[in-house]
Amino acid sequence: MAGNDDDNRVLGDYAQPVIPNSPSCILLPTEAKNYELKSSHFHMLPSFYGLPNEDPLSHIKEFYNVVSGLPMQGVSEANLRMRVFPYTLKDRAKNWLMTLALGSLTTWDAVAKKFLEKSFSTQKTATLRGQIGFHSKHKTQWLVYCIVLEIGLHSKHTK
Repeated sequence: MAGNDDDNRVLGDYAQPVIPNSPSCILLPTEAKNYELKSSHFHMLPSFYGLPNEDPLSHIKEFYNVVSGLPMQGVSEANLRMRVFPYTLKDRAKNWLMTLALGSLTTWDAVAKKFLEKSFSTQKTATLRGQIGFHSKHKTQWLVYCIVLEIGLHSKHTK
């Protein structure tokens, strides 16, 4: 095809990375793109590093509190969350976000769901279930012990 730029490229040209116009997996609506973030906003944001000892639910709760206090400036809170959320992620968590497909997250619910799916792995969920089961088992054993003790004490007093 005459005039096609791909016809004029050499093999070395294909080895060069192509940087997209919007290298984010979060596709922002125009109103959110135009929101002006100030340096004071960045200092208020919580940070999440993706470490095993971090609590993603606490991060989301703190994030909600901070975002709800920011001036809306003609943008919905959900869209503002989408705009600001990537700035809360650091190190491993930021690297994970950069691996997601470009433009694949188009709503705040999708962003939050993907974050929680990643942060609450099946291993972490299984560990939490095990801890809950461990505590429940010991509470049940303690309750049975108390009932047996009470029955024993009651039978001694009735004799």
